[in-house]
Amino acid sequence: FRKDFMLNGPVEKGIAPLEAAQRMTKFEAQFREKEKKWHSYSEGEALFGLPITAFPELEITKRELELLGRLYSLYINVLESTKEYKALTWAETPQNIDRMLQTVNGYLSQCRKMPKQLREWEAYTELKKNVEDFLEVLPLLQNLCSPAMRPRHWNVIQSSAGTSLDIESETLLLGDVLNMCLQLNPDDVEETCQGAVKELEIEQKLHTLNEEWSETRFEFQNFKNKGPVLLKAKELQDIVDKLEESSVSLSQMANNRYSAPFKDQVSSCSVELDSVS
Repeated sequence: FRKDFMLNGPVEKGIAPLEAAQRMTKFEAQFREKEKKWHSYSEGEALFGLPITAFPELEITKRELELLGRLYSLYINVLESTKEYKALTWAETPQNIDRMLQTVNGYLSQCRKMPKQLREWEAYTELKKNVEDFLEVLPLLQNLCSPAMRPRHWNVIQSSAGTSLDIESETLLLGDVLNMCLQLNPDDVEETCQGAVKELEIEQKLHTLNEEWSETRFEFQNFKNKGPVLLKAKELQDIVDKLEESSVSLSQMANNRYSAPFKDQVSSCSVELDSVS
């Protein structure tokens, strides 16, 4: 068993981590059978007062299996979690970001606690890289999940990544977004997402301004015998103040580089306010 374990087990040099993990499962099952017999022999010898036979090769193999079990069980957990995350639809992603972050941080903590003798294994190197790569991309995914993101922002990111996705598709998966390799252009992604947030602020201000003026009512008072042709003094001052505030706000929007998508709306509002003044 020991010879087979060394030649064909998870400790064989040069095999891929996934294959090693699969071999672990096979040899753990074989070892459990031999361990039962080992304990049975020992109990029989103890019962009859005979010297307990040592099985040094089994003892060594047991320690190695326990040690490697820590590595490969974590390796499999990471693979399964990654597979689960990639299968999420993009619409499901926002509510799962925190859970993913917590889980993957837990995996990284376990990686760092691995015994030194395991850190030279290829499985450990691959495992740690997968975890760190995922942690690197999670903040970018959080940004992309922002309600400020619009198709125009996605077009910029896809152009930078050299990919094309139907972002509004109900079948779009998180795995499709991850395949864009966002971590290769993190600055571009962050800049675009931050710009989206600033554009949303302008969009909301513009919407608020339009609503305020659409709800504004002008009250007139009689002038001599010409009827209600004059604005009431109090309302007039309020409107003048409001016009000044709105004009300043629109001027700031017009000079803000993030207002480019709303250039026509800003211009139209300015013209309308000028006509009022």
